[in-house]
Amino acid sequence: MIALVTGGSGFIGTNLVGLLRAQGDRVVSVDVRPPQDPAHIESFESLDVLDRVAIAEVIARVTPNIVYHLAARTDLDGATVAGYRANVEGTQNLVDALNAAGFSGRLVMVSSMLVCRNGYVPAHSTDYQPDSPYGESKVAAEQVVRSSALDWVICRPTSIWGPWFAAPYRDFFDSVRTGRYVHPGRHDVVKAFGFVGNVTRQLVSAASEAASGSTHYLSDPHEYSIRSFADQIAVVNGRRVRTVPVALLRLAGLGGDVAKRLGLMTAPPLTSFRLRNMLTSTRFDTTEIDELVTRRFGHERIDLEAAVTETTRWLDEQEGR
Repeated sequence: MIALVTGGSGFIGTNLVGLLRAQGDRVVSVDVRPPQDPAHIESFESLDVLDRVAIAEVIARVTPNIVYHLAARTDLDGATVAGYRANVEGTQNLVDALNAAGFSGRLVMVSSMLVCRNGYVPAHSTDYQPDSPYGESKVAAEQVVRSSALDWVICRPTSIWGPWFAAPYRDFFDSVRTGRYVHPGRHDVVKAFGFVGNVTRQLVSAASEAASGSTHYLSDPHEYSIRSFADQIAVVNGRRVRTVPVALLRLAGLGGDVAKRLGLMTAPPLTSFRLRNMLTSTRFDTTEIDELVTRRFGHERIDLEAAVTETTRWLDEQEGR
């Protein structure tokens, strides 16, 4: 199997490239950044999906059987959709290149749960309700793929975490393991969390097992709350989770809003937006994709304790502990 991974140097991309290589696939990883994992350098090619000529050349030369499209700008700091050219124009360039090459394999387009506002569960796959320019850009990218004649599957990662991650869940993980995290009162909100080791299996299963034209949310099959997640991180790292009244956190969030608006901080530790997300439950039905994972990989999943232990070990290695 020949797999092309766009955005292979990112968080999910790094883990996906590792899984594909481990199962014996020939992998070509393209990104504007070099690999985070030095072991992936032999699979890497420098490429910007905004370069129409370059992406067409790679597709024609590599002749992949499967394309995993993860290349994207993923932060929420953009003021307009125009700031997310890689998400929309980059996806269009890829689709055009695949069409020009007569690609007959499968395109797995990695989108985002933020095609709908946090807490909103869509009635169907095109029931879009974005509330940010990033979410709007992912809606536009999905529409590019949906309007193509390719064999495609769309996957929407939820709150994904694990080795090679960055903000916001790296920040959350670090704050708990260093004892800085405070939990909002008695709130015990369940989120659609996904350990990246489980999510990459879902991606590979979607590529080989899912129905053409289907859409799947990616998250752990076992639900857990923010509090239980924080408690597990704390236990593994010898810490305890403290709680503070929600009213105090609301004040802190407003302070973060002001600091960001005045340019005093680019990324305040807490804003009203982040606090609202912390207090909003998200749940998605992953029954179908979990059945596909079982069909390909068996019944075993990486549970919360094992996932936290693996992530802590990776963080220790990164920090030279």
